[in-house]
Amino acid sequence: MGCLPIIRCAIATALLALFAAAPATAAPLTPDDPRFGEQWFYTANTGLDAPDAWGTRTSCGTVAILDTGADLDHPDLVQNLWVNTGEIPDNNKDDDKNGYVDDVNGVDIRNGGAPVDTNGHGTHVAGLVGARGNNATGVTGVCWTAKLMIVKFMSVFGRGQPDDAADGIRYAVKEGARIINASFGTTSQNDKLKDAIEYAKSKGALVVVAAGNDGKNIDKTPLYPASWTDANILAVAATTEGGGLASFSNYGKTAVDVAAPGDDILSTYLRNGYQTLDGTSMASPITAGVAAMVRQQNPKLSYKSIKDIVRKQADKPSSLSGKTVYGGRANLRRALAAAG
Repeated sequence: MGCLPIIRCAIATALLALFAAAPATAAPLTPDDPRFGEQWFYTANTGLDAPDAWGTRTSCGTVAILDTGADLDHPDLVQNLWVNTGEIPDNNKDDDKNGYVDDVNGVDIRNGGAPVDTNGHGTHVAGLVGARGNNATGVTGVCWTAKLMIVKFMSVFGRGQPDDAADGIRYAVKEGARIINASFGTTSQNDKLKDAIEYAKSKGALVVVAAGNDGKNIDKTPLYPASWTDANILAVAATTEGGGLASFSNYGKTAVDVAAPGDDILSTYLRNGYQTLDGTSMASPITAGVAAMVRQQNPKLSYKSIKDIVRKQADKPSSLSGKTVYGGRANLRRALAAAG
């Protein structure tokens, strides 16, 4: 099992009423982050239509980042990190008796301790969900303010075990996360991972997953967890700045729920830096941010409702017809309007 980037530089009635909601009418809002102009994926034509959405809401709640960890000192992330209030920092004790020592901002599932990123992938993913917005620093995430729960299960090489991913999902759900981003995939089915996703479903959690970067139809050539049909999985393909499906992106009219920008994506990186990466690994957290904003907009919505809003309240370019369930690309403005 591995993460899924392509590295450019390195390496019902009630629901019908919701869907008929009028668009948001608040004035557009643009952050002052100096590199925001390089984040094309927030624009209206081929991106999220984010500035119009931000005029309505800029915040979301807790999102678990199941990945390689994060740069916990990054100036664009540090203010948006989730904090485990039951844990006393750096005392080498399991204060809240959850089985993990000093899990203040999250956990390193395999090694224990702080979920420090030594790969970069997790930091990039975290920034797309919730790099601090309008702080005159670097870039912005979909959510300007958020609680990023960092759950590390992958190594410096971006590889991890499905059993560890399963433990990470269970940790995140038990600690209160109801939106989980999982930018990884494996061709092998794993019962423990499948059971963990079922557990998340039983607790009302939506798991947003990357569709993969093999340019394949995963209805026919499965990749997991994206190809599983669990109702709480939201699988995401990647699109380009031109608006079409990226050449590397997997797709599937049954398995893939929606697409989102995933090519030439600027976000946070190691050593307080910023980096441009490509992949469904990037499209997934962008969509997780949309889902988290929808949930914050209307906390009464179930994971099923959130999933349907994200899938149905999407832009539908002809290039995506037959490539996802509804042939859509995520649109933050329309999703927030539908949330009510």
